[in-house]
Amino acid sequence: MRLSGERIFLRPWKKSDIPRIAEICSDKTISRFTHVPFPYAKKHARNFVSASEKARRKKREFNFAVVLKKENKLIGSASLMRLDWHDKLGVVGYWLARENRGQGIMPEACLLLLDFGFNKLKLHRIEIDCAVGNRASRRVIEKLGFSFECIKRERGLLGNKFTDVRSYSMLDREFKKKKNKTQESASIALIASFV
Repeated sequence: MRLSGERIFLRPWKKSDIPRIAEICSDKTISRFTHVPFPYAKKHARNFVSASEKARRKKREFNFAVVLKKENKLIGSASLMRLDWHDKLGVVGYWLARENRGQGIMPEACLLLLDFGFNKLKLHRIEIDCAVGNRASRRVIEKLGFSFECIKRERGLLGNKFTDVRSYSMLDREFKKKKNKTQESASIALIASFV
């Protein structure tokens, strides 16, 4: 399985990714707003790859490696987790190597995830949360067009401290509408370039 975008592609994790995962996740800033442990060791990466494979086979979650196409370089993780097949919903989670942040890569990865979730898995609702202090993640979420729902008080345990989180969601019809608008804009731009 491979989800391909303009600059990146998403693929399942492999055992050969373990050293690179350990390298990226040794950056303490990743653990600041995620459940990625710190300090991070190769054993954590091994467990993550193994758990990801089991969860994918059981269709509980789909964890993908984010890979730069041009360099075939692993730079992060994008996941569709906590799948609830009865209510047709899932939750997005992600992290990215420090040197690749602020380049619009994570919105591209999340769009691939959303397309996969809504069109392939036929989900109705996809949720995403971010810690109140995580401005970078908040920018990604809002750029994607998720709807803000509420602030959940002390919802996330980060490190040894409970933190408030901002909760967002997107429905399948909202994603389809957004996708259609994007395609219309691209068609208009293409026509304009020939005039």
